[in-house]
Amino acid sequence: MDRIYNKIFIMVFLLTLAVPFVFAHREEGRVSDMENRMLAGVPRLKDEAGEWNMGYPGDFDSWINDNIRFRGILVKLNSSLQYRLFGRVMKESMREGKEGHLYYVDEAKVREYQRLNLLSEEELDRYTEAMEGLKNYLEARGISFYYMQCYEKDAVYPEYFVDGINQFGEISRARQIVSALEQDAGIAVAPVYEELLSHKGEELLYFKVSDPAHWNEYGAHLGYEALMRTVQKDYPALRYMTEEDYHITRFTDKTSLYGFTYPYPEDSLRFEIKNPRAVEMDLDGFDPEGIIRYREYGHYFVNEACENDWKILVLGDSYIRQFLKEHIAEGFRETLSIDIINLPELDKILEIYDPDIVALESSENGLNQSIPLVGEIAYIQK
Repeated sequence: MDRIYNKIFIMVFLLTLAVPFVFAHREEGRVSDMENRMLAGVPRLKDEAGEWNMGYPGDFDSWINDNIRFRGILVKLNSSLQYRLFGRVMKESMREGKEGHLYYVDEAKVREYQRLNLLSEEELDRYTEAMEGLKNYLEARGISFYYMQCYEKDAVYPEYFVDGINQFGEISRARQIVSALEQDAGIAVAPVYEELLSHKGEELLYFKVSDPAHWNEYGAHLGYEALMRTVQKDYPALRYMTEEDYHITRFTDKTSLYGFTYPYPEDSLRFEIKNPRAVEMDLDGFDPEGIIRYREYGHYFVNEACENDWKILVLGDSYIRQFLKEHIAEGFRETLSIDIINLPELDKILEIYDPDIVALESSENGLNQSIPLVGEIAYIQK
């Protein structure tokens, strides 16, 4: 009798192992809307060259995990239970702060928040000298240069940040850099931080839950005004948009985390330009040789109705391209907004565009990329 029970147990065990494999999805190109990613495809024993796939065990594990039947229901159930039972947000590198605010807390962002990544005196001097060299190089070509430092949500709202993570010192890396650029390099820096803090008590300036990595449209508008007012000091005829130039509405929505509806709603302002005049043109027609990299992040605008003939080049990251490129374009005859990764190709870009103004923007987290990129153009000092 024991042998029969053992055989039944083994059969049940094997069936348990086999069922997920037999009923797993095998369609290629499946996407998880909840996780915003492509799911793993069916693994192959041999690659296209006919060689044995030595990574097959790992590929099989990824495929079966991603394609088991009813996975979406299980992911949603797990996300809901984890939050309701343990207060845990089941999204990579995301944690819940106070009053329902969500924050990204990967290692780089935590070091930024804790002020543990300050530049040494030597590193700061080297970066400042390179930026001053860039300013002098542009000025020699008759081009004005401006710097725009953007800030992460935790820099403006540390009071809502995740418990158990403490700050050290009085100054962040971004504030350290801004101070050096203004005082030692004589670079015009848009007062974004001061503008945000001065309006902090009016409305939320960053997304509470839907996009913890960015400012919201009101915060972006304040950053836009800070940049344009800084440029206007040298170009008094420059017109920039104020709140009267927008349809301003209130945006209220809820966020889904792996199928679980987060209990705190998003509530912020939305800014829509009333009478947009700038028209986005085909970047391929502007740059047929493909000099500009990350072309999906490149945008070229022409504003025939503009009162001036000035051209601006903006090198930046998502704080510009997701929120401000169209707004900046309303103030200039031509606007070229490209990813900061193009900085080492600045010479070539200046040849095809010949701007009057160059604005360099970086977020706090983006400094990990922009600092070494500035180092790559140190030759400009020569």
